[in-house]
Amino acid sequence: MALGKESDKSLATAFQDLRELKVDVAYPFLLALYHDYKNGVLSQEDFLNIIRLIESYVFRRAVCAIQTNSLNKTFATFYKVINKEKYLESIQVHFLNLPSYRRFPNDDEFKRELKVRDLYNFRSRSYWLRRLENNKRRERVDDEFTIEHIMPQNENLSVKWREELGSDWQRVHKELLHTLGNLTLTRYNSRYSDRSFAEKRDIEDGFKHSPLYLNIGLGQCEKWDEAAIRARADRLADLAVQVWQAPSLPEEVLAVYRGKPENKTSYSLSDYPFLADGSHSRELFDHLRDEVMRLDAGITQEVLKLYIAFKAETNFVDVVPQKSRLRLSLNMQFHELVDPKGIAKDVTNVGRWGNGDVEIGFSDLAQLPYIMGLIRQAFEKQMESALV
Repeated sequence: MALGKESDKSLATAFQDLRELKVDVAYPFLLALYHDYKNGVLSQEDFLNIIRLIESYVFRRAVCAIQTNSLNKTFATFYKVINKEKYLESIQVHFLNLPSYRRFPNDDEFKRELKVRDLYNFRSRSYWLRRLENNKRRERVDDEFTIEHIMPQNENLSVKWREELGSDWQRVHKELLHTLGNLTLTRYNSRYSDRSFAEKRDIEDGFKHSPLYLNIGLGQCEKWDEAAIRARADRLADLAVQVWQAPSLPEEVLAVYRGKPENKTSYSLSDYPFLADGSHSRELFDHLRDEVMRLDAGITQEVLKLYIAFKAETNFVDVVPQKSRLRLSLNMQFHELVDPKGIAKDVTNVGRWGNGDVEIGFSDLAQLPYIMGLIRQAFEKQMESALV
């Protein structure tokens, strides 16, 4: 592949980082960009910035555990939206405007998830640590460095480690073992083993003598407990948002791309008489909404004039409140639904409010677990279709 034979050092490094992250889904898009770069349409500086944005987008989404299904469709259509007169800017705008499942996680979401995620069992664990370390280095850290748990993995912690962590050591070990604040790089993993923190810090080639940026501060740390782990996680998370940057543009630039705002009427649940506080239909709706939103963090609710939509890529279930029940529309074909109890109705080619060919009546809370099984099918069907 052309990307693997690049002579420009900065681009070659960026391509190598993408390979480590395993961003195969973006390669067709990258090849189109590379063609423009080679033909003088796209500058080297802008091309490098775009590569780094793609890397940030994929890594941030992985850390935030956003489903990857939609990536195929996102990159397949990306090239069509580029304004080649403002190449980089138009890509930044498009990234910023991606909704819901396609979103570019912002700094707050990224930092929050990065600090608590199991990063040791992450799909590209060697990638992210080296990327953090190499950010400001002229010479990159190589594969001789391996991941080290500062607080050891051994469940049978020594007395010294238990004392270090405090009376709640079991919880601290379970919660923070594989997280950002407790992981680093070293050439001497086997020598560190289960030693106490003071020994790991003070031995020859220990943290106190480490040349790595990741280990800055460990040499001065008196003890390694929950507070120290969380403080280091905060510091590294602040560094991470600089390494994997989100696009940022002035509001006046974004306004140009948005164009003239639509005169769109906004609606709320108070516009639905049958959803009045204390009503039977409102109780049904509140329970249904809670369960639907629990399906995934990327789901959003939109209150429209005629129905309330729950969306991932687009609507997957629409709700029409009625006097004593909720009428649900599942956005899928009727023959695709697995419905052993036969409660769904085929409304193919029937004019009505809502999307899809499946209609369900929800009138009793006892129905909710079964109905959620049907709704989940519509949600998963939509996520699968994002691969096409």
